[in-house]
Amino acid sequence: MELNTINMKATLKSKIVYVITEIIIISIGVLFAFFITNTNNKLKESEREKKIVYDLIQDIKYNIEQAEYSLTINNKIILDCEYSVKSLKNGDFDLDSLPIKLPALTFVIINQIKTSTYESIKNSGELSIIQNEILRKIIAEYYISSDDVRRVENIFNNFSDDSRQFIQKNIDIKNIRNHPKELLSSSEFYNLFHSAKYYTEIRGLYYQEFASESTKLEEQLKKYYETL
Repeated sequence: MELNTINMKATLKSKIVYVITEIIIISIGVLFAFFITNTNNKLKESEREKKIVYDLIQDIKYNIEQAEYSLTINNKIILDCEYSVKSLKNGDFDLDSLPIKLPALTFVIINQIKTSTYESIKNSGELSIIQNEILRKIIAEYYISSDDVRRVENIFNNFSDDSRQFIQKNIDIKNIRNHPKELLSSSEFYNLFHSAKYYTEIRGLYYQEFASESTKLEEQLKKYYETL
């Protein structure tokens, strides 16, 4: 009887040790699996962050190029307007030069600001993948400020549309040599060039600021990219 009791205790002890061992092994396995999964997720998130920052850099490079191109076009428009305003004031503006100068009044700007990467990560919630909180804030502020450039472009394009309607209504480009010269002395015609110069200068100021902010952000993103 006593021997059986001893055997039962030994068996029970053996089972307890077995169960505890199993629990420990399973726990280690679960913890290891969790560690592997967590590590993989962090690696994937890190790779995704690097891809997002790279894409943002490419978008901003494009924005810088477009801003510089827009400023070049701006300068040409301003020069044409200044020439036209001066010539109209002095009575030196001739009908033969009109077709060359009219594009300054009707130039249409297509939105050249690239926001695809930012819009994508903002709408998907992936903006938070960028770990640097200050940089995230700067990126958001940059794209919010880009709306100001769009608004100025819309104002400029509305003016261009109005100018185009005026030209279509009042100017016969095909028969320009036979066109009445009274148009050249009209205040409305003079004001078109004067207004075009004004809107173009305002647009230029916004694009200069945008180009500067784009360059700063590109530098910050490049430095951050090197740390990833």
